[in-house]
Formats: sequence, structure tokens, C-alpha cells
Amino acid sequence: LLNGFAVVGVIEAFFSFLFFFMFLWENGVPFNKVVLAFSTWGDAEVYAPLTPGELDELVYRAQSIYFVTLIVSQYGNLMATRGRSVPVIETYRRTGVQLPAVSWLRRKLCGGQDDEPTSSGDLKDNTQNVILAILCSFLIAVFLTNAPFMNDAFHTRPVPVRWWFQGLGIAVLIFTLGEFRKYYAMWYPNSLVARLAW
Repeated sequence: LLNGFAVVGVIEAFFSFLFFFMFLWENGVPFNKVVLAFSTWGDAEVYAPLTPGELDELVYRAQSIYFVTLIVSQYGNLMATRGRSVPVIETYRRTGVQLPAVSWLRRKLCGGQDDEPTSSGDLKDNTQNVILAILCSFLIAVFLTNAPFMNDAFHTRPVPVRWWFQGLGIAVLIFTLGEFRKYYAMWYPNSLVARLAW
């Protein structure tokens, strides 16, 4: 829970809010006009040349960017935490599933030849289920942000492709941090990181 809330959750929330405010800033609404606006929100003098309707549309699209960033960044969390305390390269080696990229990376990081797998497992099926779950959540996010009746019901708006890829960058960051944490816990089993790992 500590890793989920204090590390991964903070990263996801920080970047989601950052992209929310970044989108507004790029469209003429700086941070200082959003935070603590309260009664001045939508005031024609403060937000000129934007009308209150245009301002609402920008906020709806920024909220959708926040939502998409949160969804896509959780893919990295899913991939990082599904192996618990065993790094991805070690998981594939132990189960016998041979992926050329993983084998090459393992040889570069660990040196030597690939070992024989120590056990057989259903990692292939598990990986297919994870990829299917990611695809389903992606399609639901696309549906929620692009379907006109969903736009009306939830005030969502279509999200430009650029913002989807920025969320993917956060997913890669979270996955990489999770893998470093696992390796650190393997190399230093008595460290604080290893004791906090589940």
C-alpha cells in the first residue's frame, strides 16, 4: 500500500494534474487564473478574449486529458506490480517463456548465456490476459471521451493523440521505477526498500 499510494499514486496524480494545467496554459488560461479563481471564474474581464462557453469547453477537454493520463499511466503500474517482487526478465527466465527481446536484455544485463527455465507456468496465458485488460480499458477510455452522448453526460471531450502518448511516457517511467525497485530488493535483501517491498 505504501508503494501504491506514496510512490506510484503520487506520480500518476502529479503528471495528470500537470497535463491538465499544461493544456489550459497552452490555450491561454495560465495556472494563476485557475487556482483559487472561485467567484471570478468565467469573468469576461479576467479571461478575455475567451467567453465563458469557450472556457468551459477548455476545462472539459482538460478534464478528459487528466482522465486519459491517469488511465494510461496505470498500465505501467499494472506491468510493474504484476510480478510482485520478481523483475520481468527474471519472471520470463523462470517460467520458460522465450521472448527474444527479454533474452537479449537479460544477456546484456546479467552476462552469459540463458539458463534453463526452472519451472513451467502459465505466464503466457497471464500475459495475454493482462494485454487484453489493457486493450479493454483503452477502448473504454476512447469510448468515454469520443462518444457524443458520453460527452454530454460526463462533460468529456475527444483527447488529441499527443496527450495519449504523454500518458504512455508516464507508464514507462512507473514501470522502470518498479523494475529498479525489484532489482534493488534482490541485490540488497536487508535494505529498507526490500523490507517495504511485499
